[in-house]
Amino acid sequence: AVEAEGEARLQAAIGLAGQALNELDGSRPEVAVPLALEALENYPYTWQAQRALGITVLNHHLDMKFTHNDALTNMQLSEDGKRLLTSSWDDSVIIWDTESGEKLVIIPDIIDPYAAWSPDENKILILAGNDEIGYWFEIRDGTNGDLLNSQDLESYWGSFLETVSRPQPWSPDGEYFVIYLDDGSVSIFDSESGQETLRISAYEGAGFADWSPTGDLILTDSIDEGLITMWNAANGQEIYSLPASTDADAFKTWSPTGDRFITRDVGDLMVGEVKVFDSLTGNELRVLENPGVTSIFAEFSPDGSQIITSGTQDGSARLWSAETGELISMISGLTQVKASAWSPDGKLAAVGAADGLIRVWDTVNGSVRYEMPIPNDIFYIAWSPQGDRVYAGGPYHPAVWTYRLDQALHTIPGVQGGSGTSDWSPDGQQASISMIDGSFPVWNTETWELQYNLDGGDFFGGILWSPDGSKILTYNAEGPTRIWDAANGELLVDSPYPETYLFDARWSPDGGKIVGTDWWEEGKVAVYDAATLEELLSFYVRGWAGEAIYSPDGERIAVTSFNGEASIRDAETGEVLLQLFPEDYIDQASGVVWTSDGEKVLVFSMGTGHLFNAQTGEDLMQYVGHTSAVFSLNWSPDERLIYTGSGDGTARAFDVATGKELLVYEVGGWVTTALSPDGKQLFVYSGEGIGYVFPTWENVDDLVAYARECCVVRELTPEEREQFGLPPNE
Repeated sequence: AVEAEGEARLQAAIGLAGQALNELDGSRPEVAVPLALEALENYPYTWQAQRALGITVLNHHLDMKFTHNDALTNMQLSEDGKRLLTSSWDDSVIIWDTESGEKLVIIPDIIDPYAAWSPDENKILILAGNDEIGYWFEIRDGTNGDLLNSQDLESYWGSFLETVSRPQPWSPDGEYFVIYLDDGSVSIFDSESGQETLRISAYEGAGFADWSPTGDLILTDSIDEGLITMWNAANGQEIYSLPASTDADAFKTWSPTGDRFITRDVGDLMVGEVKVFDSLTGNELRVLENPGVTSIFAEFSPDGSQIITSGTQDGSARLWSAETGELISMISGLTQVKASAWSPDGKLAAVGAADGLIRVWDTVNGSVRYEMPIPNDIFYIAWSPQGDRVYAGGPYHPAVWTYRLDQALHTIPGVQGGSGTSDWSPDGQQASISMIDGSFPVWNTETWELQYNLDGGDFFGGILWSPDGSKILTYNAEGPTRIWDAANGELLVDSPYPETYLFDARWSPDGGKIVGTDWWEEGKVAVYDAATLEELLSFYVRGWAGEAIYSPDGERIAVTSFNGEASIRDAETGEVLLQLFPEDYIDQASGVVWTSDGEKVLVFSMGTGHLFNAQTGEDLMQYVGHTSAVFSLNWSPDERLIYTGSGDGTARAFDVATGKELLVYEVGGWVTTALSPDGKQLFVYSGEGIGYVFPTWENVDDLVAYARECCVVRELTPEEREQFGLPPNE
C-alpha cells in the first residue's frame, strides 16, 4: 500500500507538471509557476516537475495585475514608469506603485470618471458624471490626489470612453485643458483657476478634441458631422476642415513633433485607407492603402519615420515608411488586431489581438519575438520607459496587465545579424560574440558596456579567450586568424596565411598551441603555434571538418566532421586513436567537448548528444531534444549539467547523469551559448540579432527560490486547488 501510494504521488507530480506547461499558454498563465512549484515542493521529486518549473519561469511574462471592480475608462503610465494612473466604471481613480502593486492613492465615489495626468504629472484632470446627476470636472494633485478645483459642466460627450481613441485633453505646457461638450462646442479651461478661457463653436453631435504636441493647435473629430477640424488654440479660429467618417472616430494620432497627423477611413466608402496630413495646412501627404481593411490603430514611431497600422478584417499589422508610404513589412494570421504601441527605442512594437495574444514584433528584422496571453479586446498598450515591460488594458476589462518581456538579466545592445561563437573570459569579467559582419564586440560583464571592438574580417567566425585570460583568439570563415591582447584589444599576432580560413579553433590547455578546422580545404585539421600562428601539423578527416578540441591533458584531440566522423586523434601526430561512430555513419557530427577528467567526450550529431567513454568508445548516454545541429556545448562547473545551443532556435540544459532535458531557452534563430565561469549566467546569442544573459540554477532549491521571487503573481485560489486535485491550503 505504501509503495502504491508513493507511485500515485509520483504520477500526480508528473501530472501537475504537465498542467503547468499547459496553463503557460492558456488563459491563466499566472497559475503555471504555482502549479509547477506545487509539483516540485509538495510531491516526490521528478525531473518533469523540475523541467516544468524551469520552463514556466523562463517563459513567464505576466508580471502584475492592477484590478478594479469594473471596466477601465483610461490608463496612463508615468514618465519614469514607477506609477500607473487608472480610472474605471467602478467610480474610482487609482494611482498604483508599478513595482509593488500597492495602491498609492484611491479617489472614490467619482461617477463614471475619465482621468488623465498633466504632462508634468503634477495634476490630474478627472471628467465625471452622467445625464442623471449632471457633469463636472475635478483638478487634483497628481501625487496625493487632493482636490484642487472642481467645476460643474453643462455636459460633455463621454461616449469616447467606449472608443479606442484616447484624447489628450491637456496642453503640452499643462496650463490648459480642453473638453468637448455634448452640444459640439469645445471649452478651454485654465488648469489653475478652473475657469473657462475660450469657447470654440465646433459642430453638433458626438466627437472629441485633442491638443497637438506643439500646443498651438486643437483638433476636433466631429463624428456626427463627418468632419475633422483644426483650430487655433490661442483664439479659437478655424484653420481648415477635412471630410471624415461618420461611422466612428477618424483621427488616430499626431506625429511626435506635431507636424503631421493620421486619420483612417471607416464605413462603406474608401475602407482601408490610412492618410497622413500636414498639420498646418491640412494637405494630404500620404495614403497607406489596405484594401478592404478597417484600421483600428495607426501610430508613428518615436522618431516619426515609420507608421504601424493594425486592421480587423485581415488580422494583420503593417509597418510603413512615413516618408514614402512604402509597405516595409507585416505580420498576419492574427484575429482582429485591436491595439499596437511602439517601444521607446522604436525597435519593437506590441500588437494586441482578439485571439488572446500580445505579439512583440521586431520591426527591424520583421520577426515576432514574444507571444504573451491576454484577455480579448485589449485597446490600451503602453511600454515602460526602459522598454522591458508592456502594460495592457481595455474598456471591457477591469484590469491592467503588466508583462515582462523575458527573464533575461541583461539584453545586450548593439548586436546584429547572425553569429559564430560566444565566450566569457576565464575570470568572468569580459564576454564577446562573433557577429556576422566579422566584428567581435567585447563587453565588461559588470555593466555590459562595450570595452572595444575587434576586427575579425568580413564574415562570421569565432572568439575564444586563452586559458590564462591574457589573450583572445579570433578566426573568421572569410578572414584571417588573429590573436589580441585581452586587456586593451591590441593586435598581437596576425596569421601568416591570409588565405587560410577557419571554421572552428581552440587553444591547447597550456595556451601554447591552437587547433583549427579549415573552412576552405575539405577535411583539413591543423595545429598552429600560438606565438606565431605558424602551422605545425595537419591531418584530415572524412568530409568537411566540424569542430576540434584538445583533451584536458593536451595529448589528444577530439574532432568531428559533417560527413559523420567523430574521432579521437593523437595531438602530436594526428593519428586516429579511436573512432566513436561506425565507419558507415554518415550523419553530420557537430559539437564536441571533453569532460574535465578526460575520461569522456560528448558529441552531438543531428541534434542528439552522445556521451562516449574516451578509452573504449562505449556510448554511455544520449541527450535528446534538439531538432537541428548543436555546436555550442558548456559544462556547468560541477559537470552535472550540459548547456547547449542549436540551429533550432533554442538553448537547452540536460542532466548529464540521466540524459533528461531540464531547461529550454527559446530565443529563435541560430543559437550560440557561453556559460559564465561561475555557472550562474548563460550568455545566449540568437541569430535573429539579440544577445541575452539568462539566469541559471545550480540546484533545485535555487530554482525554487528564484521562481518564488520573480514569478508568483498570485497563489492558487481554493477553486483552482480543487480543480487540479490539490489539498486545501491550511
